[in-house]
Amino acid sequence: DGRERCTNVSVRSMASSDFMARVTRELESLPIGARGLWVDLPEAMAVQHHTLVQEAARRWRPLGVRLALEHSGERLAQVENLPYLGLDTVRLDGALVAGLRGPEPAQVRAHLQGLVRLVHEAGLKVSAEAVAGSAELAAVWALGFDAATGPAVRPRKPPPERAQSMSPQ
Repeated sequence: DGRERCTNVSVRSMASSDFMARVTRELESLPIGARGLWVDLPEAMAVQHHTLVQEAARRWRPLGVRLALEHSGERLAQVENLPYLGLDTVRLDGALVAGLRGPEPAQVRAHLQGLVRLVHEAGLKVSAEAVAGSAELAAVWALGFDAATGPAVRPRKPPPERAQSMSPQ
């Protein structure tokens, strides 16, 4: 339908002998869908099976698929060759972002700022997951994040003329 979608893929699926080939064939047969697809991979895959991440990027990115590491941060510094995995984005785990509300926000800010710098130096975008409130969202932007998800991020309302044209007749 041309709408962008995101799917999470597990290490177990990616390690399956024919999974990547089957997905590649499917994506090739649906080029519009492939161009609107985000595939989120667990951080553990980049740490323990970085060649699978590279292979997915080699096969799927030319088809328009975008790749991200999700729930990242705890082991991000252990990822070898982060700039060469073929990723688009790293999504930092909401538990790290929630630390901005905790008893040591300055320490959390410094840690998050280091992770943002690491990701940007790898040439990738960085997103904050599960941003809960407006103060947290402001802190995320101040730290240099490129995107955010969570309750603090609200969808934009369409302009009034568009909203009217979308109403049922």
